[in-house]
Amino acid sequence: MVSNKAKKIDIKSLLFYVFIATLSLTTIFCYTQENKATNKKNKLSMTVAQKNKTLPKEKVIKKDTKKTSKKHKAFRDLNYEELKVSKEKLLKEGKKDVAVKHIEKMIPLCDNIQELRDLSLEISDLLFDEGELKKAETLYSNFCQSYPGDKNIEYANYRAILCNYWLTLDKERDQSFTKNTINLAKSFLERSEIFKQYSDDVEKILVDCQNKLLESDISIFKEYLNLGDQLSAKTRLACIEKDFSDHIPNLEPKMLALSCEYAQVFNDQNLLDTKQKELNTKFPEWKDEPIILADNKKIVKTKDQKAFIDKF
Repeated sequence: MVSNKAKKIDIKSLLFYVFIATLSLTTIFCYTQENKATNKKNKLSMTVAQKNKTLPKEKVIKKDTKKTSKKHKAFRDLNYEELKVSKEKLLKEGKKDVAVKHIEKMIPLCDNIQELRDLSLEISDLLFDEGELKKAETLYSNFCQSYPGDKNIEYANYRAILCNYWLTLDKERDQSFTKNTINLAKSFLERSEIFKQYSDDVEKILVDCQNKLLESDISIFKEYLNLGDQLSAKTRLACIEKDFSDHIPNLEPKMLALSCEYAQVFNDQNLLDTKQKELNTKFPEWKDEPIILADNKKIVKTKDQKAFIDKF
């Protein structure tokens, strides 16, 4: 039998080992928790440090953005002087269409009368060069009305005539621009004592437009003949003689020939014999030839046609 003393020793030993084991586990647990807390603290410290490092960069980016915005100012925010500088740069780069936009914004901001005159003429010329003839004609005409005493008044009037002239259509189509060109040219030549630089060109333009209008009316007259519309044909023939006899040279034989055509179509033998005899007596060598119209892009001075012709 085991003695009581031996049992007591075994129990004490067992308790001692249990105590050691418990102490070890407690130590391990505390160490683990301490490591977790330390790691968490370290992560938090790293996050704060990263934020602190990032903040200066964000500030720099914002500053750079402000600097960039100053260099690239929006078009709507540009003042007059900035628009002026930008416009000159665009013209050097050949960007005339964009330069026009700048001048359009500059005009209402301009408080200098002479600069306003220059801008008005400059935008007209740019539109002319870009082939925007209707807009250019309107602005040239406005310039003439606003600044009748300006040194460039002859030039502006001439350019307005050119715009209309280059907008004229073939004889079979609407002749509104032809008629308008004739009226402008006549007004210009009435001031020939003052307007001398472009008078020769304007005279050529006037003659060509009158011939074009005559050809248009003759084509309408012949269309009435084809339709058998005697009243309209007779009325148109009378209008041709009235409207063109004073300023179209050698129109008489042409009118006699047209009268002969009219008489043949509507079987008026008496009229035919009369007009045929008169034509043979007065103009025995006359031949019915078409009126030669000028090329409306070559009738003017080279320096004025080149910019527009280059568009085509």
